Parts: sequence; structure tokens; C-alpha cells
Amino acid sequence: MTICSGHPATGEAPSEVRFHSDFYIGMSLEPGDRGSVLVRNSSGRPVVVAGEAGKGRVVFGGFFYQPHKDPVRETERQLVEGIFRWLAA
Repeated sequence: MTICSGHPATGEAPSEVRFHSDFYIGMSLEPGDRGSVLVRNSSGRPVVVAGEAGKGRVVFGGFFYQPHKDPVRETERQLVEGIFRWLAA
């Protein structure tokens, strides 16, 4: 996975950093006209996208987390926290 630059939803996760995720489920997403790619997989396909719809914000992702079973690594934690902060703003 590679974190894309240029969107506030990535939070403190460093831009253009590659990381391994045990939680990726193989989904590929395409952002709409007003959407942005937050994360790409090793093939360059978007796996996390964000955008604004109506009066709200949305994020779609091909990740599945079970933190009680598997710990989230630092880069993933920064990304997920950034997404939640952006959604809540």
C-alpha cells in the first residue's frame, strides 16, 4: 500500500510511504469527480477514497480491521486516525 499525498484525511500518515497491511481485502475503488485517492495498492489501484457529498464527508476503503485480534501498525493507525478526524471535522 502507498499513502497518497494531498488530502487532509491522511492525517499524520507520511505521504508516499509504502506499508504492508494484513487487513486489505482486495477491493479496488474509483473516486468520483469530486473524490480523492488516499491509498493505492501495490498495483497502483485505489483502495481508499474520500470525498464530500451533500453536506457530509465520505470515505470508502477496502480495509477490514479486527483490532482485538491483530494490532494496527503505526502508519495504518495514523491513517485511520486522520480519516476519523477528517470525517468528524
